[in-house]
Amino acid sequence: MTGAPAGAEVRFDGRPVGAEFRVPLSGDEHSVEIVVPGRPSVVRTIRPTADLVLDVAAAFAADNPGPPSP
Repeated sequence: MTGAPAGAEVRFDGRPVGAEFRVPLSGDEHSVEIVVPGRPSVVRTIRPTADLVLDVAAAFAADNPGPPSP
């Protein structure tokens, strides 16, 4: 997984895991949740394939667009 802010907690099917975790290949759907204190959680449903990389940077950028342009 890429793009999670520093200090984020990653949960796979409700269990805490690190940003890099292994998922057995199967046809089953799984839930990945990224929790950052003070921000809305980002939840994605995935169906694992070989070498899957989940990028959540855009979800967090949309939630915190930064200061307005002059």
